[in-house]
Amino acid sequence: IIKRPMRGFTLAEIAIVLLIIALVSGSMLGPLSKQIEQRRITETQKLLEQTKEALLGFAASRGYLPCPAVSATDGNEGTRNGSGVCNNLRGFLPWVALGITRTDSWGRLLRYTVTAPFANSLVKPPFSALGAYTIISSSSPAASLAASVPVVVLSHGPNGNGSVQENSIVL
Repeated sequence: IIKRPMRGFTLAEIAIVLLIIALVSGSMLGPLSKQIEQRRITETQKLLEQTKEALLGFAASRGYLPCPAVSATDGNEGTRNGSGVCNNLRGFLPWVALGITRTDSWGRLLRYTVTAPFANSLVKPPFSALGAYTIISSSSPAASLAASVPVVVLSHGPNGNGSVQENSIVL
């Protein structure tokens, strides 16, 4: 009886193949995650542009900007006092009033802040009126990106500092 050598792979050979597959797939995940992150940034920039257009349309049709949303779960415009000014000037984007989505590409609710004269439904601000907000760069706090802004819409971006996620809201 002649014994033939057994055919197949040894455990060491299989381990080496698995190591090579892990290295190749791991090297592909880095660029893939960067592409996904860039896509989210691009989508959020498009959403912010749509939000700007919706706010301009709202202001053009009514003559004032909307109040922040009633709550994180209710996208309707907030209430106003007897003088026509919003009871709350900071909060969440009134997505129902604007007809847009309420979250950015990371699933975080958009924040919204408006200057009182621009949200007054009874007294329209003059064209020369200035907003109350100044936008500064997080990388260079001394650098002002915009001054006298009447409204700010904020996405908390990839790190989400200070954000509220849609799936974390208790209804």
